[in-house]
Amino acid sequence: MKELSKKEKQRILSLHKSQLNESFDKELQYLVDNLDLLKVMKGGDGKILSDYIESLRQTGRYNMAVTDLSPYLTDPESILKSEFAREVLEWSTETNTFPIDYDMFFSEQEDPLPYLWDNREVVRDAMIRITLKFMDEKDLDQDMDNVNKVFRQLAKRVYSFILFGPHLKSAQSRNLNESKIRKIEEQIIDTSNITEDQKNPELEVGDKVFIYDYIGGPMTPDLTSLQYDEGLPSTLFGEVIKVIPEESIPGGSYRGGIKYVVKTSLGPVGLYQGDIIFGSITSGFIRQNGDKWIKLNK
Repeated sequence: MKELSKKEKQRILSLHKSQLNESFDKELQYLVDNLDLLKVMKGGDGKILSDYIESLRQTGRYNMAVTDLSPYLTDPESILKSEFAREVLEWSTETNTFPIDYDMFFSEQEDPLPYLWDNREVVRDAMIRITLKFMDEKDLDQDMDNVNKVFRQLAKRVYSFILFGPHLKSAQSRNLNESKIRKIEEQIIDTSNITEDQKNPELEVGDKVFIYDYIGGPMTPDLTSLQYDEGLPSTLFGEVIKVIPEESIPGGSYRGGIKYVVKTSLGPVGLYQGDIIFGSITSGFIRQNGDKWIKLNK
C-alpha cells in the first residue's frame, strides 16, 4: 500500500479536527440551549433519573429515540403495571397468586426490572423535586394545577435531555463501575472469619444477606416447580423478600425446605434451612445440610 504524502496526512488530520470541533460545538450548544435543565438536574436527583432511563434502555423493550417514555418519570408504578399486564396475569395464573403480588412478580424477573420496580417511588419523588426547583428558578405560580401541568411537561424535556445529553453516558459509566464493585465485594468477604453466632441467623423481610457455599435445590423459590438452581455462583448478595412460615413447609422436604426467598442480582433464590438432626419447637432445632448465610448491616 502506498504511503500517504505529508500533505495528504495534514489534510486528513485537519478534517478530523474539524469534525471533532463540530461535534464538540453541537454538544456545547445543546447544553447551552438547555441550561435551565442543567441547573436543576445537578446532584443526586439528576443521577436518579438518568440511572432509571438507562435501566429502561437496558430492557431492550423500546426504541428510546422515537418513544416518549417520560411517563416513567411521573408515574412509573402505573406504567410498569400497564406495560407488563399480560406477563403479570400469566404469572399470577401459573403460580395461583391472587390477589396479584407485584413485588413478588417483579423480583422474579431478570434485571433491570426489579430495579425499575423497587425505585418507582424514588424516581417520582426526584422528578417532583426537580419540578419544584425548576418552578422556583422560573418564579412560576406553584398552585397544585400548575405544578401538575409543569410536572408532566417538564418530564418530557428531562427525558429528551437525558437521552441526548451527557447524563445517559454518565449513567452507563456508573452502571458499569457498580457492577465491577459488586463483583469485587463478593470476592473479599472472608468466610473463614465468620463466627458460629453469625451463621444462619433468623431473618426478616428486608434483611440484607451474604450467602456463601450456596447449593440450591430442586424447588424454585416460589415453591411451584421442580428445577435445580444450576449455573448460580456459590456466593451471592441479596435482600430477603419472603419468609416461609414453618407450618407451611411440608415435613420431609428436601434439605428441610426453603425458609427464605432472597432477591439477588441474578434473580430470586431459595435458602434451604437444612434437615433436623435433633431438637424441638420449644428448645429449637439443630440442622445440617442447609444453605449458609450471614446478615449484613442495612
